[in-house]
Amino acid sequence: MAGILLACLPIADPASAQTVTVGYTGAAQTLRIATTGTYQITVAGAQGGNGGNSRQGGAGAVIVGDYDFSAGEVLNLIAGGAGSSSTYGGGGGGGGSFVFDQSSNTLIVVAGGGGGAGSNRGGGGGGQVTTSGASGSGAGAGAGGSNGDGGAANPYDHGGGGGGFLTAGQNSSTFATGGAAYPSLAGGVARYGEAGGYGGGGAGTTEGGGGGGYSGGGGGSGYLSFGGGGGGSYEASGFTLISATAGSSGNAISVAGNFGNGYISFLLSQSNISGQGGQLSDVGSSLTTEFDGGSLTSDANATTAASFTITGKGGTLDAAGHTLIFTGVFSNANGSTPGHLIISSNPTAGGVIVLDPVGVNTFTGGIQVLAGATLQIASASALGSGTLALLGTATMPAELSVTGTTAITDPIVLEGDPTFDIASGKTTTIGSVISNATPGSPAGDLVKQGGGALVLTGANTYTGATTIDAGTLALSGTGGIVHSAAVTNNATFDLSGSRQSVRLGGDYIQSGSGLLVLRATPTIGTGYSPLLASVRATLSGALGIDLGSGTYAIGGKYDLIHASGGVSGTFSQVGYAGSFGPYILPSVVYQPDDVYLELSPQPVLVDSGRAYVASRFAINEALFDDIDAILGGDSAGSARSGVWMHALGNFGSANGFDFHTGGTLVGRGFPISPVWIAGFAVNALFTGTSGGYGTVNNTETGIALYGIYHHRHLQISFSNAVGGLSDNFERSVPEFSVGARAGGAGLYDVAAMRAQYALRRGLFFLVPDIEAAYAHTQIGTVVETRAGSLGLTYEALATDLGRISAGITGGMVLRRSFGTVEPFVSTGGYGSVGQRRYSNVETLQLASSVQTATAAATAAYTAGAGVKVIGTGHWRGDVYWEGAWGDNKSMQDLGLAVRYIW
Repeated sequence: MAGILLACLPIADPASAQTVTVGYTGAAQTLRIATTGTYQITVAGAQGGNGGNSRQGGAGAVIVGDYDFSAGEVLNLIAGGAGSSSTYGGGGGGGGSFVFDQSSNTLIVVAGGGGGAGSNRGGGGGGQVTTSGASGSGAGAGAGGSNGDGGAANPYDHGGGGGGFLTAGQNSSTFATGGAAYPSLAGGVARYGEAGGYGGGGAGTTEGGGGGGYSGGGGGSGYLSFGGGGGGSYEASGFTLISATAGSSGNAISVAGNFGNGYISFLLSQSNISGQGGQLSDVGSSLTTEFDGGSLTSDANATTAASFTITGKGGTLDAAGHTLIFTGVFSNANGSTPGHLIISSNPTAGGVIVLDPVGVNTFTGGIQVLAGATLQIASASALGSGTLALLGTATMPAELSVTGTTAITDPIVLEGDPTFDIASGKTTTIGSVISNATPGSPAGDLVKQGGGALVLTGANTYTGATTIDAGTLALSGTGGIVHSAAVTNNATFDLSGSRQSVRLGGDYIQSGSGLLVLRATPTIGTGYSPLLASVRATLSGALGIDLGSGTYAIGGKYDLIHASGGVSGTFSQVGYAGSFGPYILPSVVYQPDDVYLELSPQPVLVDSGRAYVASRFAINEALFDDIDAILGGDSAGSARSGVWMHALGNFGSANGFDFHTGGTLVGRGFPISPVWIAGFAVNALFTGTSGGYGTVNNTETGIALYGIYHHRHLQISFSNAVGGLSDNFERSVPEFSVGARAGGAGLYDVAAMRAQYALRRGLFFLVPDIEAAYAHTQIGTVVETRAGSLGLTYEALATDLGRISAGITGGMVLRRSFGTVEPFVSTGGYGSVGQRRYSNVETLQLASSVQTATAAATAAYTAGAGVKVIGTGHWRGDVYWEGAWGDNKSMQDLGLAVRYIW
């Protein structure tokens, strides 16, 4: 269609917007919309032509309303022309005015033209405000069209019908044609009459033609030459009608509508927020609530409840140093590609944009928060959907402030030094991945501020540093920050909710105000969160350990922190949430590359078992006494010939325990030459060690072989004894309701050699002696019963001791009627070699404890006294006492020997 291309409507500040009017040219005109916004459109139909006898054509209708256009839309405009007037005949119908959107193929609005006047009986009818055209006047006149059709005409010498949008008006005869339909909309023509106006006006003869419009007006009646009817008008859906004025009929007393040619005018009443944007105060007046690439700001703190839409060009909320609160809903513009929302402010002045919608923001283009700006929300529902980009700089952060408890699931990207400020008592959970903004951009740091908690559950990939300045940063589930360059903790770093080992890509640095929270569970190695700093860990401040429910094993060990580059510093405080149980004493242990949590037993639970290893002292003393008694001598019984019995016992203290021993030996010696005696003996010994929390009772039974050489003053004796050991241990720890028992069995082997030389002068004698002895004991692993999970297991014991002793005995011989009595005294000492101190390993659940005790004195001083009674017959008896002191140990020996010689 041929037309005229008009200049684009100007992109003007709505406050200085101007009206653009398109007048009649006789052809269609094209108009391109330059600025998106709401336009007030005034459309006026043309007046019908005048007729003879001063008959006037009807006025065109005038339609005024608002309609929204987007930049780039192309409109086809038809400004109707007035019908031709006649001096003697009827006038042509006036043309309608049309606005058609070629971009969307939509008819927007039509204003009907007035009917032409007749030459005798009446003026033309006015343009209608309804969609139907009016019928012509007079009998037999043409009917008005409806639903977009043209008006009718009487085929016999009447005016032509007005053209409609869809169909043309009816011809009256070969002398007058109806107006054309869209897009031609040419006026009707008459051989002997007046032409209709452009815009679908019907031609007039002696009768008036119908007016053009959405539906055409009917032609006037030929009987007495009446006027034509006015054309109908139209408003599309979305057209907001402000006013509709019907044209007055010709020669009416009261006139209304448009006279002359039609026209179309546009006024940009409200522009979308585009270009340079505008003030928040202009929203609803000169600005619409649609963002189209522009910026909205304010000169002061402000709150608006307006809801906004966002086109694909996006929009910007500029705080400009103020606090702007938006409680309306942000959504995508209809039919538009989703656009993003930018949060900005003067970097030096700060400012806060608060999105606090009554409903849920549904726009899907995401949000960008620029350096120096703060976006404050109470709920993630304010963020719409799409990526949240915090685009700060190294010196000017972009901040997300959250005042409520919420969960964010859309991706977040970081650049520079963005800040997450979570209000005290509130928790923000981010389940999506936090990453760097774009490849090559500055690495995104994460700075946690505010007294609340930020919980990360995603496998985040941002590579900048992580700084916790206030509140809590927590990793939960499988959340991680493995790519973060370093973590600096000045507040709380909580890993208690993590269900995997947490690995950091750089150093972990905790200041004196920092708190690290880790988790322990009864299952060692799983369900807890060791912190792995791949480079270094610098520690200070506090450590908190959150304990899962269940029973913890004594001896459990957790690798809390491992740093391949080394650990420096220590935690000044360690606290536990929950309880390990009354039996466990937790401790944090620092190694060059690790920090461990060790669950040691309460000391009394293992120290109470020390009586077991301490009982070795009494056993060894009993065995040495036993072998010494077999060897005989002036200090401990006479030479062992014949049948003999020796009872012995001692008591004392060692290792902090009291002990006692006792036993009996029975033997038979056989003289095999004048200088040799050989014999054997059996023994039954017992020992007891008690003190602290335990009592150990031991028995030793065995057999010994011995030989004695004596010639004049010299006596040399030797012996070897072997036998079995049995242990019975009772341990009681009342504070933990422990009453344990244990029993074990083993072997012993003792060998000794002794030499003495007796000097006698009259009634007196002096006997120096020297002795060397060796004792070996062994007993298997012993396991306690009746103590439940607090029972100890004692490692197998084996001791090897050597003893070298020397002494001198002096006395006198008193002869009596029943025999002789020889009182004596002795003194000397001994030294021990071998395992003088013995360590034994106790196991309590997973814990091992080493208990150490003295198995024999290193050296001791001895002194004794006794008396021998030698009968005149076959019997003799000895009784003696001997004491030994050394290494803070003391012993008292009592001996009794009886012999009968056959």
